[in-house]
Amino acid sequence: MVAQTPRGSGMRLLNSKSAHFLASRPLGIRSTAPEVLRGVITLLPGRLSSVAVRFGEDRFVQVYVAVPDFQVEAAIGVRAYPSFVVHCRSLAAKVGQGYQISVSARLAGGVIFNGHVILRVIVTNFFQPDWFKSGRYYYRLQSNYNQIQRKYSVIYTAYFYALNPVESLWAGWGTTEMIILGIESSCDDTAAAIVVDGREIRSNVASSQAELHARYGGIVPELASRSHIQQIVPVVRAALSEAVMTLGDVDAIAVTSGPGLAGSLIVGLNMAKGLAATSGKPLIGVNHLQGHAYAAWLHDPANGNPAPPPPEDRCGFPLLCLVVSGGHTDLALLKAHGEFERIGRTRDDAAGEAFDKAARLMGLGYPGGPVIQKIAESGRRSDPLPRAWIRGTWDFSFSGLKTAVLHRARAEGIYPAPEGGPDREAVAALARSFQDAVADVIATKTARAAEEFGVQGIVIGGGVAANAALREALNDRSSVPVISPPPALCTDNGAMIAAVAFHYLKRGDRSGLDLDVTPGLTIGEAPSAPTLTCV
Repeated sequence: MVAQTPRGSGMRLLNSKSAHFLASRPLGIRSTAPEVLRGVITLLPGRLSSVAVRFGEDRFVQVYVAVPDFQVEAAIGVRAYPSFVVHCRSLAAKVGQGYQISVSARLAGGVIFNGHVILRVIVTNFFQPDWFKSGRYYYRLQSNYNQIQRKYSVIYTAYFYALNPVESLWAGWGTTEMIILGIESSCDDTAAAIVVDGREIRSNVASSQAELHARYGGIVPELASRSHIQQIVPVVRAALSEAVMTLGDVDAIAVTSGPGLAGSLIVGLNMAKGLAATSGKPLIGVNHLQGHAYAAWLHDPANGNPAPPPPEDRCGFPLLCLVVSGGHTDLALLKAHGEFERIGRTRDDAAGEAFDKAARLMGLGYPGGPVIQKIAESGRRSDPLPRAWIRGTWDFSFSGLKTAVLHRARAEGIYPAPEGGPDREAVAALARSFQDAVADVIATKTARAAEEFGVQGIVIGGGVAANAALREALNDRSSVPVISPPPALCTDNGAMIAAVAFHYLKRGDRSGLDLDVTPGLTIGEAPSAPTLTCV
């Protein structure tokens, strides 16, 4: 048996092969006043000794160390506490020069605190030269960067000089992160990702079905469900592998439970339930639309750029969220993390759906958004298409615009496509007019809403949010900062689901295994069957 230190803590055991594990003993945890780490030990052969180590605002760990015949027995445990689930291991080792033991408890999913408690008894006859001495205490601050996991650990240690240099205590606290596996299968992309602390992407894997559905000019729900079944396991495995992790390293499992296609949602939800049930990890149901908004919080260190400040630091709450995707065009106020209030929506076709239908009329194929943007770049300016402003509301409508595209396409010989195909310049001009109409309405109404509600910034997300013309129009019209995620994070992905789940965990929300899919979920609603669990 080998004693393990917490992953990425920058610690290692000396010659653990010589360790002899004797016993374990659960002890307790109780609250105390704020105080930095402090260790007090008196080692007397044959008698029970105690060590008190204080950390954090209201956590107190008590450890008992017995030294009969030069054998050290150490244990750590906790009393039931409403904010934690604590996994404890107690180890004991035979004392001898050059040996040490590690006693660790992982505090997983804490609402207030999430970290490792590391208590270690060191038997040595020398002091390391990098310790700072103050009376009978020695102090050291260490940092470590794990290249594989791409994370830092900071270790504060307090070393108390006991009766002699051979018998002393080392106690420390090592930082850790909240690691979440996010699973997304609401429509036609099977996706999974590993995200740390709701921001840092460790992996982000997706399997697209665009080629499968392109022949039909749109998504076929039955085919989408079958493809998810085939891809969900390989995608989740790839996400863990790319992050150099196993399921045991994950603190929680998040999954989209709505809105979306019912058959597609069920595949991802059942996968997440199975992983949660077998691993004992918390299950977090996530609103897909909120995920698109939280894509603006994500950062991928693999691209080499420094992490930007999160939107609440850059702008402050409240924020205005614009979610424009294939099935939704929503405006919502984000008053604080997780507090969404929808103020506007589409009354018919969503912006992404309008792009797909317009592209079909112009013979451009599926999906419509990227291909319309590309061909519109070379399009000449032509007569503008009509805009539906719906005065007095923050709602949108694109069905009339779609009808206008149909009439012009017929008038200009674009639809039905003539033999040999339509005139490319005419198609490019119509694509530009259509894209300008969509961007104009969305950007103008969003900028006006930002002024009306006095928000500090605008966050955009969803597949249509990757459109360059829309981004440019928003930045031109808005008087507050516009925060746009990279185009790759605008489409459906698992990272955005994990980002939302991080804030669910922080406030103590969990989902039970009775969680169900909700295909018609709106941006301000909680997932079905939420269960509040204080862990």
